[in-house]
Amino acid sequence: MKKEEPLKIIRPEYVYIHEFLKKNSITTFILILLVIPSIELQIIKIYIIIICIYILFLIISNIYNKKRYLSQTYEFYDAKLICKNNFMKEEIKEINYKNIKEVRYNQNFLDVFLKKGTICLITNSNSIFNNKIYIYNVTDFKNTYNEIVAIVNK
Repeated sequence: MKKEEPLKIIRPEYVYIHEFLKKNSITTFILILLVIPSIELQIIKIYIIIICIYILFLIISNIYNKKRYLSQTYEFYDAKLICKNNFMKEEIKEINYKNIKEVRYNQNFLDVFLKKGTICLITNSNSIFNNKIYIYNVTDFKNTYNEIVAIVNK
């Protein structure tokens, strides 16, 4: 028997600057603002230690998030969507298109500049935690959105 080929495969891209600005910009801003008080209070050594710990945290979280993003795949077939996540454990979620109520896309302020977007598929699941599937950092997301809508509504 011939294996069915996916009509569309989407793999989210990892954009470091996007993730940094989205998740760490406020903390970084606060740390920058604390430079002057730390110099005046003569606690610059403590400040440098805090900055080093923060940079280490950024490096570790960057590696973690990049591996997480790169382990996700969304495969669109004739009648179903298969979401695969191979990060830390293998997870496969299969959703029939008849269970998808709505397909949306959006862009936040940063996405506009980076020409990325997020596609959201809303299912008819009763669980508040499992009724949405987000595909982040999609390049050419408007065309991808139109392709997904065409596949889901076939």
